Amino acid sequence: MKRKIVIGGYYGYGSLGDEAVLSVLIDEIKNRYSECDITVLCASPVKMKKTYGVKCVYRYDALAIVRELSGADLYISGGGSLIQDATSGRSLRYYCRLMQLAKHMGARVYAYANGIGPLKRRDIARSALGACDMISVRDEASHLQLRELSVESVLSSDPFFLIDAAPPSEVRRFLCDRGIYEEKYFTVSVRRCKGSRQVNEDSLLHALLPFVAKGRTPIFVSMQDSCDLALSAAMADMTGGYVVSPTDAPILLGLQKNADFAIGMRLHFLLAAISAGIPVSALSYDPKVDNVLSYAADIKVYDAFDFDAEELS
Repeated sequence: MKRKIVIGGYYGYGSLGDEAVLSVLIDEIKNRYSECDITVLCASPVKMKKTYGVKCVYRYDALAIVRELSGADLYISGGGSLIQDATSGRSLRYYCRLMQLAKHMGARVYAYANGIGPLKRRDIARSALGACDMISVRDEASHLQLRELSVESVLSSDPFFLIDAAPPSEVRRFLCDRGIYEEKYFTVSVRRCKGSRQVNEDSLLHALLPFVAKGRTPIFVSMQDSCDLALSAAMADMTGGYVVSPTDAPILLGLQKNADFAIGMRLHFLLAAISAGIPVSALSYDPKVDNVLSYAADIKVYDAFDFDAEELS
């Protein structure tokens, strides 16, 4: 039987981590079902359709969403930290209402590899998640939070770990095309945060410069150009490093495999370093970083806004 599957999440905003999870999800569906129609709700449908080869509709086009959910066999919400209201209450309501609408229209609903919390409006989350046919979460803290809400879930992991690294030749070509020929390098991930709290740039520079003095080149990895690129470029200028925006997750993984170590803020940058098996230190700007890393790996996590440079170094 041909299945109709609709996927919703934080897609189409240029976030490498979220769209890597989407690529895993689409590949797994296609491998499992030879006959299926997949539709992705996203922010940039034309671009996403070219990238993934599936139908894409604008995530705020209410009529288009109703059309897609009509007759859908399955609605998948995820992955990522969708069920939280730290970003905004509007974001939480959006993802919860989609799950409830899909259920109302007769689809099965699967919250896939989600991160849960922080949550102030627990009633909204409990109501929507309680309507799900299945929920998997990517870390133990999310699993425990749902247990507090009396919602059943399966403890899984982040789908990013299912991605394979690009071959070394492809990674070298990626770097050479950007004028980077250094063999000894380390990777760094920084981002601008909403609000007044920002990463402690001075402390981070003090931590990085001793490695630069020893002949290692920093490569700053922009995981989402709208938030990362300007700060990454500024810090690269101050350290004599480079900035790259990986074209996809396999390139990011290959880049990490060849690095001496990684220091960073972005969750999927850190998961790529863990997957690559290199030394890594995390600068946490969000509880999701602490939650996932405490479950995925035994590594040191520092407060991105207040840390000791010498200790990090």
